[in-house]
Amino acid sequence: MKNGLFVVEDIGERQASPAERELGDSVVAFVAHRFGGAPLYARVDMVPGADGSPVLMEVELAEPSL
Repeated sequence: MKNGLFVVEDIGERQASPAERELGDSVVAFVAHRFGGAPLYARVDMVPGADGSPVLMEVELAEPSL
């Protein structure tokens, strides 16, 4: 355990694959439709599914560290 986490997060820049980008865009579009406008901030977390395609894990619409 380090810094209160069981696993140290590796947070850094990376390039989304086309499939990840498509899922992320779809999620943000859904949020915009559902709530009447695009969010000012959104983080879409994904994990690889059994077949390697991205699977939605979490959508964050507010940054908790602010």
